[in-house]
Amino acid sequence: ERETRRARRGRSRRRAGSAGSVGSVGSLATPPASPELGPSGGTRSPATLDLLRSSFRKLAAGSKATDDGDEGGETGGAGGGAAVSAAGEASPAGAGEAKSDDNEGPMPASPGDAGASSSSLAGSAELERPGMPTGVYRRILADSASMCKDRIVFDPEYSAMVRSLVTLCRRQLEDALAAATADGDADDDEGEVNPVVPYYIPDEASDDDEQVHPTVDAGLRASALGLRYFMYTATLSNDASGLDAWVETLGKLHNVHIPACAAFVKLLADDPPMLRRLLLVADRPVRRHAFVLIQQAMSLVYMWEAELMDEEVHMEMSDEDGDDAGGGSGGDDDADGGSESKDGGAGGAGKREPKVVAIPAAVVARLFQTLIAIKGHAWRFWNRFFHYLSALNVFVNLGEEARAYALEQYAVAHMQDLYMGDASPWKPTGTRRPAMGDSTTAPAWSALLEALTVLVCSAEPPVAEGEAPRALPPTRVGNLPHRLASNEWSNLADQKFLVKLVDDCLLVREGAPSPVRLLQHISWERVAMSKEVCKAVVEAADQADIDALEPVWKVARSLAQLEDSLQPRRVRWLLSPDSGIMELAHYHRTRYPHFSEAAIQFVSELLVDGSEAERYFQTIHDEVAWIGPFLERMERRRRADRA
Repeated sequence: ERETRRARRGRSRRRAGSAGSVGSVGSLATPPASPELGPSGGTRSPATLDLLRSSFRKLAAGSKATDDGDEGGETGGAGGGAAVSAAGEASPAGAGEAKSDDNEGPMPASPGDAGASSSSLAGSAELERPGMPTGVYRRILADSASMCKDRIVFDPEYSAMVRSLVTLCRRQLEDALAAATADGDADDDEGEVNPVVPYYIPDEASDDDEQVHPTVDAGLRASALGLRYFMYTATLSNDASGLDAWVETLGKLHNVHIPACAAFVKLLADDPPMLRRLLLVADRPVRRHAFVLIQQAMSLVYMWEAELMDEEVHMEMSDEDGDDAGGGSGGDDDADGGSESKDGGAGGAGKREPKVVAIPAAVVARLFQTLIAIKGHAWRFWNRFFHYLSALNVFVNLGEEARAYALEQYAVAHMQDLYMGDASPWKPTGTRRPAMGDSTTAPAWSALLEALTVLVCSAEPPVAEGEAPRALPPTRVGNLPHRLASNEWSNLADQKFLVKLVDDCLLVREGAPSPVRLLQHISWERVAMSKEVCKAVVEAADQADIDALEPVWKVARSLAQLEDSLQPRRVRWLLSPDSGIMELAHYHRTRYPHFSEAAIQFVSELLVDGSEAERYFQTIHDEVAWIGPFLERMERRRRADRA
């Protein structure tokens, strides 16, 4: 801005008839007839004008100027020379640099002179521009270099070249496996090629590269190249046309090279910001393709790591490693740069001794820890978290060992907390969370509800001291003796949670584990829990619209038909004319007759011969005598409407 004002003042004075003008850089300009105005509005001193003339002479002669604009101090140059102070006295501390009288630092060299010098941009000297701080100029240069790099990286021909390189390496791996099978080094009982390289991750702490088999090393390098390119372009590019080809290429490589597949899982486990960008922040095509790769990698690696799910390894972690070391188990990270190294310390001063932490031996378990750790960001991206929730569901359904590990990590509490949001019983007091859903769109909870159902049905409630063992419920998943923590079990009885679960029970896919099964499981032979669940069903029926009663009737029917010692009580709690569905039907028979008619229709479907509902209705015949006249009145109203 100062330079612009000076130029405007100079043009106005020249238009007014000033006698002199400044010539080109290569020739010394004739001094102006009128004094130049300084940045503060005053005239430049004769010493300043002499200083400018000497600077232009040096530039014209091709002398090299030394730049020290960041410090603004005086430096001694190889060309010698003397700087003149504002008072007109010589000072021996200048070498091709001059300070103006407004303390703006050294006078910058022009781009042409910098280009004539051999150390213009790549050398040690910094370039400046008039009126532009050095730091800003550096950032402009860095952004320009990054733009040039991105133009190459995002070029379709470059993408095809990198993909061809990864494909070539994968084919070489297949040829090596075929040769090994032919030589008898692999399992060839039926003469078939071994489809995978044996599971092996090289020791990163070792400097002996000879420990890594050449086949393993080649696959790891190809996978690292392909994954780095895929994740960089997928998270920054708006064009998703080439993602299908990349997912196919990387998927085929992981199919024949389990170490590369495990390295991919470990990469995501150790980089929570990248995992969050791939599954929560990126556009839908990127999230979908990233989930396909993650699902395949977790399934392949788990086959080799199932026995390692309950084992731990110890790792030394310094403060510089942060919470991202060891599978990202250190908790939430709010900055995207959480996985980058922090080298800004003063030469390691005050560095603490590294501490030893225990991390899961299985990289799949580390990835699950990272998925749980970033759940705090899911509420803000509720309209994009379907694939994130699907990744949690994939881990839960890997096998018994995976479910046991998830239960040990209190996954039921984490999933209930994520599902309830601001109404969660696990929410710390005094905190607020973003609202999820709007008037037109509801969150896609299907994957989370499936995972939560599988976990709850894989465990039994905590057993009180001296309590006799109960029969296993027919809704159980697996046969391992897992148990929920006492606080997890008690929070499952939260009324807000149960009512929401009843309303959302139809969100899951057909044939997938449904929350109906979860409610049956926690009600089996549990008096207090059965009463709370029935109470939630009645409340959900009271709050639901007439066209949203189907999930309520589905849950009520399943609870009434659950055959255990508490079935008669559950039927009474559900259909009671004092506090159950029949009480609601009687209350709304005049204001909302269609609800009462729907409730009566549901109850009539339960009244089959020999059922508990039929036996119960025989005991409350007098309390429900209003049903006959009510149905006759509704029939007369329909006839009148048709007429």
